[in-house]
Amino acid sequence: MIARAYILAGGQSRRFGFDKARVFRNGVPNIQLLSQNLITAGLAVTAIAQQTRQYEDLGIPTIADRIRDGGPLIGILTALMDEKTRCSEGWVLILTCDTFQSSTDWIALLSGAVTASSSVVLFQDDRLQPFPGLYHTRLMEEFAAVVEKPERSVHHWLEGMMDAIQFVTCPQHLRPQQFNTLDEFVALIQGT
Repeated sequence: MIARAYILAGGQSRRFGFDKARVFRNGVPNIQLLSQNLITAGLAVTAIAQQTRQYEDLGIPTIADRIRDGGPLIGILTALMDEKTRCSEGWVLILTCDTFQSSTDWIALLSGAVTASSSVVLFQDDRLQPFPGLYHTRLMEEFAAVVEKPERSVHHWLEGMMDAIQFVTCPQHLRPQQFNTLDEFVALIQGT
């Protein structure tokens, strides 16, 4: 059902201070650990970054965002467009490079919640969390109007299509965790 995962890594990491995709964890860049876990789960992995081949030195095929500095919404569009050129229609897993660690259990939980009427599957949380999530290529039809808007908020876009979103409960021990600053990353490492 899901053959490919996309890791969004097109941000500037201003709050982090350097490319947070390349922050080391257990001696390996975070994006490489995420990629390895997804490959182990049977998924092909592609990173979406500011530049083509940006993470290929880490063994991760990388394509450039359709619009440079377009934010995560443009990252989703880039992933869906790439997937559509590969297989025409289907689901993709999209997560961000600041995801602390990926879980193969996420794939089963998200896949198990897919319905015929859903175009997005996300974990239920106290607020809308777009990543990690499953997104269907049929969403590309929604993007023509979105790309033209000066404000490209993933949250506003998703809030406008709540009927197409299927939510699934994620057990506490599997909850996705992200980091935006070096302090947040260190806290996750230390388990605080």
